[in-house]
Amino acid sequence: MPAKIEFSCLPTAVGSMPHIDPDEACSIVLEYLPVVPAWPQLPGRSPLENMYVQYSEGFPGIAVDEGKVHIEPSADFDVGLERIYADSEEDNAVKYGISAEYAAGLHTLLSKAKKREMVKGQMTGPITWGLTVTDRDGKAILYDETLA
Repeated sequence: MPAKIEFSCLPTAVGSMPHIDPDEACSIVLEYLPVVPAWPQLPGRSPLENMYVQYSEGFPGIAVDEGKVHIEPSADFDVGLERIYADSEEDNAVKYGISAEYAAGLHTLLSKAKKREMVKGQMTGPITWGLTVTDRDGKAILYDETLA
């Protein structure tokens, strides 16, 4: 069992930052939040760093257009959905990590914060993601019986 961590009201922050350079953003985070650094999300660097886009990486049929995410099902769309479901049932999440292309701030921070006990991250929940990602017609996928 991991050691108990005492937070003692330590400061942290919301992750989104206006910076473009992940090294600069991480240096600021580590200077001001040395104990619980927040992963800097850098949507100004790339539309792929938009929080909703970040958590879409690897989802079947995902298309990103100007920072908005929608589903464009292909012929093997159902196979991709079944693979996600099977991987979830088998507790096999390793291939669904966020790449450096989608999260330069996270990968830079982890390389600089190796001896930290914790790093704070910010992510969308399934309802928020399901209301933000749409089908081809602009309808939130949360309202699609299969995708919900």
